[in-house]
Amino acid sequence: MRERLMVALVLVPIGAFFVFTSFWNNFLFFLAFLSVALLINYEVSSLLEKRGFHFYLWTNSLFVTMSNLSYYLFSLQIYDIGYFYVIQILLLTVFFLIIFFSESFQGSFEASTTNVGMSLVMYILTGIFFPFLILVKAQDRTGWMLFLALFLTWIGDAGGFFVGKFLGKHKLSFLSSPNKTIEGYVGVFSVTILFAVVCFFLQRWLHTPTNFSLVQFLLMGFLLALSGSIGDLAESTIKRWSRSKDSGSLLPGHGGFFDRFDSVLFSAPVFYLLIKFMGY
Repeated sequence: MRERLMVALVLVPIGAFFVFTSFWNNFLFFLAFLSVALLINYEVSSLLEKRGFHFYLWTNSLFVTMSNLSYYLFSLQIYDIGYFYVIQILLLTVFFLIIFFSESFQGSFEASTTNVGMSLVMYILTGIFFPFLILVKAQDRTGWMLFLALFLTWIGDAGGFFVGKFLGKHKLSFLSSPNKTIEGYVGVFSVTILFAVVCFFLQRWLHTPTNFSLVQFLLMGFLLALSGSIGDLAESTIKRWSRSKDSGSLLPGHGGFFDRFDSVLFSAPVFYLLIKFMGY
């Protein structure tokens, strides 16, 4: 626990720097963001290799980079949304063709579905879902909306962890994360919604560029808790299948970057779509 808190104390100010600054048209943020996406793919590749499967790491890394770059350029209004859609469809199509073509030369095809499927899933998560946060950052250069997306997702994770650890009694053993408890999930939703209310008042006190109503914040808290929980279970499924406790060891006390960003990978597109429906 002490190691976990020490690492958090180091990472929080670093993360805050990238969230609340916009140097060089958010280019520093983009580089940091892309680095996290590539590290997540590396960690998943390591998990699969332990089980004897093949993950198309170099192909994934190349196409995730190009996809994230297309989000960044779109955020700078280099091209309109029509060209953006064409680029995204083109990248996904070419990526799909390349990994299927590569898999056809492997000689052994018992694991082909897993090899192709996991590469495709991670491309979608880190190349399509995750970079919605690039658009969130570009839309609000103060970093307030990006802060909401990350903070409410992570505070829900923390709430579920501590409530489950100290109060959890009814385990959900049928889940891919068998140590999860009913009390822990109550903690996820309660804490996220509670801090969504806190953010509603912070919005007024800090004169932020948003004007979300209390009902909108409550909806935001609920949907981020829900999508974040699904993301956490998705990563737990991959880890349990690979017989690994953590996705990596780059963040002592936290595991790897996939452990830290699993919920965000799923909550990012939900948050972006939600604020669009709310008129932002």
